Amino acid sequence: MLGCVCSYSFLIASPLSLKRDPNESNVEISLAKYQYKVTGNVSARLLEQDFLSKFTPSRTVLVVNTLWYTSLSLSIATAFMAMLAKDWCYSFGAKRTGHPFDQARRRQRKWKLIERWKMPELIDGLSFMMHLSLLLFVVGVCIHLWDLNRTVAIPVISIAGIFLTFYIWTSIIASLVDSFPYTTIISRALRSNHLQPLYLTVGKLTSRGVSTLTLVYIGAHYVYLALAIIPAGILTAFFSLFAILDRYSLAAFTNTSADLFALIQFLWVTAAELVAMPWQILVGLCLRIGSLFNWLTKRLELSEDRTTSLALAWIIQHCETPSAVDIALQAIAGAGQGFPREPLLSCQAIWQIMLRVISHNSSHEDHARNDRYTRGLKFLGFDSNLISADERQKTEEDIELMVWDLKAKHERRIAELTKDGSFIPSDHNFQALKIGTSVASQCLGFLTGEVKTTSETLSTITRLISRHFKSSTERLHPVALHSLAKAAALYASFSTASEIPPELLNLCMKYCETLVEGIDSVEEIDDVDSTCDFGTGVMFVMCILMHVRPASSRDQVSETGLSLFRCQARPGRTIRMLIDVYTEDEKLQGYIFWLGCCEILCNPSSYGLKMKAGNWEGLRRWCNNQASHSLNRLVPPFMQSWNHDQMKRKVLRNRFITAASRIRDLVVASRPSGTKPPPLPEPIHIILAILGCDSSLPSRKIQECHKLLSQSQIPRPSEALIEIIKTEMALTILVATYLRKTQPHAQRHFAATQLWLLFYLSSGRASLNKCELREMIKSMIASSPQLRTKEFDQFQRELEDFIIIGYRKDHVVYGGVGGDESRSRSIWDRFQVRLQKWQTEASSQ
Repeated sequence: MLGCVCSYSFLIASPLSLKRDPNESNVEISLAKYQYKVTGNVSARLLEQDFLSKFTPSRTVLVVNTLWYTSLSLSIATAFMAMLAKDWCYSFGAKRTGHPFDQARRRQRKWKLIERWKMPELIDGLSFMMHLSLLLFVVGVCIHLWDLNRTVAIPVISIAGIFLTFYIWTSIIASLVDSFPYTTIISRALRSNHLQPLYLTVGKLTSRGVSTLTLVYIGAHYVYLALAIIPAGILTAFFSLFAILDRYSLAAFTNTSADLFALIQFLWVTAAELVAMPWQILVGLCLRIGSLFNWLTKRLELSEDRTTSLALAWIIQHCETPSAVDIALQAIAGAGQGFPREPLLSCQAIWQIMLRVISHNSSHEDHARNDRYTRGLKFLGFDSNLISADERQKTEEDIELMVWDLKAKHERRIAELTKDGSFIPSDHNFQALKIGTSVASQCLGFLTGEVKTTSETLSTITRLISRHFKSSTERLHPVALHSLAKAAALYASFSTASEIPPELLNLCMKYCETLVEGIDSVEEIDDVDSTCDFGTGVMFVMCILMHVRPASSRDQVSETGLSLFRCQARPGRTIRMLIDVYTEDEKLQGYIFWLGCCEILCNPSSYGLKMKAGNWEGLRRWCNNQASHSLNRLVPPFMQSWNHDQMKRKVLRNRFITAASRIRDLVVASRPSGTKPPPLPEPIHIILAILGCDSSLPSRKIQECHKLLSQSQIPRPSEALIEIIKTEMALTILVATYLRKTQPHAQRHFAATQLWLLFYLSSGRASLNKCELREMIKSMIASSPQLRTKEFDQFQRELEDFIIIGYRKDHVVYGGVGGDESRSRSIWDRFQVRLQKWQTEASSQ
């Protein structure tokens, strides 16, 4: 109706423009009659008809009138449909007579017909019709004013353009971002469930199109690079000839033929990179646009923790009910690690809590409330000796918060997994769910001392899992099995090795082997179907890794020491890893599962497992295949600019290093203080050594690789180590990193230490594995143009000198040695003696 009123004044004069003005026509006809009467050739009636038949409206007039009358028609039709919709809504609530049962059936029948005939969608479309009517009217006004006077039309068009841009922008953003406030009928239609199948079809077609374009791009790129070899070769030959002829340049850059070879190789790579630079710029621009879009999307979205923090801050700042403000202030005590503090600090939560702490009395209820206020002050960073506590109490409070956070995430995951309706309400499934949901209170009982042992609950878990594998009638639903796995991991973190049933460990390994049986042996972790529940497998792996058998009586821990150990490292690490299972992507959980299985299979006796022939052969084969895939997928390419999957490779490396750190931290935390952790599995050790040589990784990730290797014992020259080195990729990358002088010194020094370690493993008392490793190193030396003139022992001594000189240089630079030269020489003489002592011990073995 508003549109009709607004357009009424325009529509009054609009029909007149479709026909000729009568006054103007009379004047022109009279003038024509007079002219023709002078000539006396045509009658007045024929002249008038011929003149009127020649009139046609202009194109602008036709367009403007079409837009305005269409707008008027849409407005009237929308008003008519709105009146009908009002009557439909009244009819839905009519006839409320009879028995309540009959009323409910009648009401449900009406509602079902309303949904079947899409009445809600029809009513929602009325607003779109009104928006379209206003749009047509405004466009007609702009065209009309532009035809009359452009000065008047410019501000009108500007205002209309601004509001139209705002409408389109809000429709696009609201269709992409959840809970966006500026929604429109278009955004609601785009986010409706009716269009989801269309999106899936369009997504598949787009994916196929992108794959085809990617293949075309890769083919064109390689053709381009093949053509670029010719100018790259010319440039390389020119610079090499210039370096050879110029003695000064040759003396500055090269000392031997090996250095000359390295210079030529460097010039070749540089020339090829210069030729390939346009492709790098194109790919980099696309990646930059994609990362900017992802950043904007994440910027607009609010995480759950930040939303909770903003809600508490609003209640504290604006709510006028004192009890509600008290509840919000006490809720801060439940904030966990990573919870945003800025909104709470901005609303002066510390001052509000201090007012309540000062005014508390000595009653038991008020004392409990004051404890929560105290915990809230600690979280907000309030530093005071009045609220300080010992380290053990702080650790127990952190664990308590993490337990409740884990309980909330576990319940949400269970609710999501049971939505499909496949859950079977049997006794054993309900019992498994009950154990998983009650584990939080049991863990808090361990912290307070109310619960002393976990043997009974672990026996129940073992019995349920055993029946799951043995009986077809008592098989557990994946949700129930997931709940049991979480409970087993948590109970194991508070238990000693003697309290964990050995049968439970074998059942955990059986589940892991069953999990990988449904995965293709040649399929990589990142390509595994999302239905594969790696999270449950990670929980079972954690249960095994915490079952550490002391190697000797010296490693036995007293009950007092064990109690302190329970309340500190292992439970906290376990709960954090379980929380990560619910918050991180499934691909990272796959890496954690794989590395955990490798750790267990590498040291089965350390975890109370008896290795027999044929045990877990399928799991071992899958782990070895993943190691081979990862070695090819994670190693740095020879030329970074030719790597089309550089971003994907970067993500895979981050996942691998993060997963290795998680597993290693849990292994270290599960062992009593003073005991050495076992060596890393051989494939993991080699992959970390190769990644530590890659200068393209962030420095934080490189330091993480170095830390993992430094915390591990020296690997054994086992068959697994020989198999992983047989690929020749590890030795090639380590040697290339050491010999390439353009690499940072830290990477060259690290590569030298890893090479020297392989030399050390190949020396000593002769064995089949050591001899094979020694032959592989000799073959590598013979195949390298820069090393073929050197002997085995000569290259080893060169590595030793490079390691010592480089370490001494860094040590002096950072002030570790001081200015006393004799004292410095004594320190490095001792270091060299230590190297010689290791060689002597190896030769005596």
